[in-house]
Amino acid sequence: MARKKKTEADNEWAESLLGSITTLFDENAHLAADDIDGQPVLVIEPMEENGTFPEDVTVSVDRLGDGNAVVKLLATVYTGLPEDRTADMERLLPYLNEYLTMGHFDLLPEDGALFLSYAFVMNEEWPMESFLRIFTQTFDEITSTATDRKELMQSIMRGETTVGKLIERDDF
Repeated sequence: MARKKKTEADNEWAESLLGSITTLFDENAHLAADDIDGQPVLVIEPMEENGTFPEDVTVSVDRLGDGNAVVKLLATVYTGLPEDRTADMERLLPYLNEYLTMGHFDLLPEDGALFLSYAFVMNEEWPMESFLRIFTQTFDEITSTATDRKELMQSIMRGETTVGKLIERDDF
């Protein structure tokens, strides 16, 4: 079955949904509406007063048809990973993912980026209040998980511990 091309109406709907999400943050986060590969996305940058917030969270919406859409969250945990640490991070990924209740960690070695991604399906007929409540709970879970693991990554980057020691302690 061929996927139908995105239409102007699809983008308008996604932009409207992303606009509704921005109302959740008021002025507590820096929001940037972007267009990546022709798809509207919302980039939620770190809150200055909250140093534990991930580097940024990208939210995108992709319509599936039949009144459903996928809402994707991508929380950047770490950027600028040195090449000599890539193998360590790849070794650590299965352990990071083992205990997650939402999403999965992945690594883009060419960009030196570690991120946590999660997607959920919503129905376009849901009341906006229901969607925003689910989005808020999901966003909170993803950002707190990303923040916890960021601390772990920084201890490895600073040389305070090694991946082998973390695996040995099973401290995830």
